[in-house]
Amino acid sequence: MEQELQSELISRHVPRWVSRADTDFEIFGRDVVSTNDVAAALGVAIGSRRLRNTIHELVKLGWLRPLPARGMYEFLGAHGGPFPSGDPLIEARAVRSRRSDFRLAVVGTGAAFLRGLAERAPDRYAVAIDRDQGGSVALVMDAVRVRAPRRTDAI
Repeated sequence: MEQELQSELISRHVPRWVSRADTDFEIFGRDVVSTNDVAAALGVAIGSRRLRNTIHELVKLGWLRPLPARGMYEFLGAHGGPFPSGDPLIEARAVRSRRSDFRLAVVGTGAAFLRGLAERAPDRYAVAIDRDQGGSVALVMDAVRVRAPRRTDAI
């Protein structure tokens, strides 16, 4: 019984009518995709019924996982199965892919770990965002707000 349940979860298929999008993301190693990316892969108009149906089907079949950033999804490729990657910074990467001018930085122990200066990853990553550019609702959902003094020339 337990073995049957595991094989049910891991077994996924791709309907022919959505396979172009899935194949495109798989070949190019995309891990964060937007509705625009799906539309481009299918060659359909943004906002079309076929695009909405495709995204709905890919989410239902376990190929896409919605992210907090509107219109952004984590692509769950064949190599990892229908499970999220576990990347704690995927929301930040989704926001950056949507807003390329958005300035953010991983700070503290997380930055040290990513640079190879710390032995363990932190329990939670800290991301600094420039307050003058405005925020991101997607990043605020899983954030702790810390106020820092403005940078001065003396520092």
